[in-house]
Amino acid sequence: QNALDTLLIMDGLLLRGTPLSDPDQEFYDAVGGTPAVQSKHDHLKRCMQTQVEEGKLTPSERQKLLKQVSERIDHLNDELQAALSQSREKKAHVLKLQLEKAKTRQSAMEAHPARSPLELYPLKYQSKIQLLRKKLQPLKKLEQSAKGRLLTVKETRELSAMDEIEEEIREWEKNSRGWFEGEEEFETRVKLARAKFASSSSSSDKGAKSSGNGGAAKTIGAGKKSNAGMTTNWLTPGGLAAKQAALGKKAAASKTKKTNGG
Repeated sequence: QNALDTLLIMDGLLLRGTPLSDPDQEFYDAVGGTPAVQSKHDHLKRCMQTQVEEGKLTPSERQKLLKQVSERIDHLNDELQAALSQSREKKAHVLKLQLEKAKTRQSAMEAHPARSPLELYPLKYQSKIQLLRKKLQPLKKLEQSAKGRLLTVKETRELSAMDEIEEEIREWEKNSRGWFEGEEEFETRVKLARAKFASSSSSSDKGAKSSGNGGAAKTIGAGKKSNAGMTTNWLTPGGLAAKQAALGKKAAASKTKKTNGG
């Protein structure tokens, strides 16, 4: 809007036959003149309107726009009261229409809850960043497990790649920043992306552990099932002695019978 206002002032100077200074002329030529900037302005305004109507607003955007429209409503109310007190009916009619439009806009924004910046604007190179973070996970686990002991040559070589991977992740994050995105908004998106990956990784680890425990439970269950068909004979110490005595008598009787028969 500021650029458009500046160009309109320049157009006024040119229409009056006043030449532009060299810097002004250079700026005018670089942006393509008033028609080009006006076209971009109108296109951007339509996109913003669609964004509001569809509820695609982050918490900070929603808060800022609600504040703007609230101030606009207060200003129109003051102007309307002044117009009515002065019996300026035509102006009052125009102000009423503007006030109604502003209230409709306010209601539309209030009807939609704010949405996560990462949901609306994911990092441009998120897929590359995720692949690198997955490569980093086993290395971090190795680093944790290696505390308090000497590393092997292979482990040392693997851990040496951590710094390079982390630096590459930071570069891709940096390159994901929008052209006109503020530092605070960008940092918010990066932090949300990191938290989302950490949460998904934690869930995956829990799922893997749960699956492993389930397999062990099935093995134990299978062992119990295979033993279910077997009959176990339990002998008390007294019962074992009695059985041994009976076997001894039987053996002696068999030996006597054989001797008599011979």
